[in-house]
Amino acid sequence: MKYLAKRLVMQWVFGTIYFLGLTFLLPFLLTKNIPTEIGALQSGPPILFVTAIFLVFIGFLGMFYAKHDIPETLSTLGRITLMPGLIGIIISLTGKEFVLNLIEKWFNLGQVSVIVTNTLDRASSQVWILTLSYIIIGIGLFIWSKKMNSY
Repeated sequence: MKYLAKRLVMQWVFGTIYFLGLTFLLPFLLTKNIPTEIGALQSGPPILFVTAIFLVFIGFLGMFYAKHDIPETLSTLGRITLMPGLIGIIISLTGKEFVLNLIEKWFNLGQVSVIVTNTLDRASSQVWILTLSYIIIGIGLFIWSKKMNSY
């Protein structure tokens, strides 16, 4: 029983790390599209990208260590990969105004809201590509795991 609880906690922790790695790609895209006149985040994108890749890698290795089975690991990571894709679709369907209102509610933007609007406009196509990539990769991992189980 204690071993099972330990494995479940490890799966939850490494699944969360994997999910955080996937979601770190969104701030990477958004900070990459901030106008250069601001210049405050010149080193932001490389750090965010490396952090995202590192977290995904650690999440994958940790999930494999917790499950001890490649098909099970791929199936779980496939389902986790679908989550940011589905969240991205929901946010896209609710509209940019909803996102801006949410950001303004959490943070007092003031005059910076124009920059946030421009950044969201610039990054919207890249965010859609990332969202669709999450869905395709998530479904692909899930199907791949099922094919590995059938052999």
